[in-house]
Parts: sequence; C-alpha cells; structure tokens
Amino acid sequence: MWEIINKIMYGTVETVAESKLKNVILTTHLPPAMLPVEMFQKNCKILFLVRDSRDVSVSLFHRFKGCKIENYNGPWDNFLMFEYIEHWKLFLQQKPDIPLLVVHYEDLKKRVSDFLKILLEASTVQAIDANVDFHEEMKKNIFKDEQFSIFRKGIVGDWENHFTDAQSEAFNARFQERMNKSRFLSIYA
Repeated sequence: MWEIINKIMYGTVETVAESKLKNVILTTHLPPAMLPVEMFQKNCKILFLVRDSRDVSVSLFHRFKGCKIENYNGPWDNFLMFEYIEHWKLFLQQKPDIPLLVVHYEDLKKRVSDFLKILLEASTVQAIDANVDFHEEMKKNIFKDEQFSIFRKGIVGDWENHFTDAQSEAFNARFQERMNKSRFLSIYA
C-alpha cells in the first residue's frame, strides 16, 4: 500500500527514493494506541486498507504455518479472528472525527486518489497497476528465504478453499455481531 500511495501522490511510477518527497507517509499494522499521538493531534488523513477478513485469516494461517521462526503447529480454527479491527473500531468510537477512509483492497487506487484529492490520468493508473503488480512484487520478494516469506498467492477469495460451510456461517455471524454499526462492516459481510 505504501508504494501505491506514493505513486498516486507523486503521479509517477518511479520509485519513491527517486522522487522528491513533500509529505510523509506512514504504513503500519500497529493499533492506534501504538501510533504517534501527533498523527491524531494534527488530524492526519488515515487510509485503512481492508481485505476480506476471511482472506486475512487464511493468509495469516499460511504465513505462520510456513514460518520456521514461529514454528506454528496449531489448528486452522485459531485464525478466525477480528482483534486487529476491534482496536480501530474502539478508537473510532472515541475519535469519530478523524479523517479516515476505509478502502477495500479491490478499490484501492481509485478511492485513494479521490480521498487525497489527486486527479490521475487513466494511463497513470494503468502504469501504477503494472508497476505494483502482486506477481511482479512476488518475483523480487526481498523477504523470501527459507525461514520467512511475506507473499503467498495474492488473490481475492482464497478463503473459499479453506472454510467449511459451518465455519463460514459462524464467521459471518460473528463478523456481523462484532462489526455492527462500524465503518468496517463492509462489502465482505
């Protein structure tokens, strides 16, 4: 996401290191309580990238299973969770005026450029797409070694290959219950 946002902000497909940065972009997996308080005091714009929680669960499961450092041997059922989004849900209840855009993975480039008020030519969007293609990133995966890999498949809907009907029903019910009246109740529900 960091790479995509930089390319949108600077209207270029060159690497950010080659461009002149005007704004700082922080990409993180941290919950709000662990982020710099200045982010919220200065009313910084926040882009919250949402993937289908079922796909996130599958990705996390495979990441832990394949990571020799973690040495995880537990069951698949342990990965049906929502804790990360819960942190943000609580935070947004306390600070509802924070400028936050919830972006679904599938809508990333268009919605981000609109939120940042940046007009992009269709050719620039296509160039960004080509430049940050998942499979191209996977080929140059700098994190890939025998103990750890950050990439797996990069497809939407892989959860359907893992969830049983019962797990899917339970997950959907729990998702509706926990995300009700939240900005995170999404197209995936």
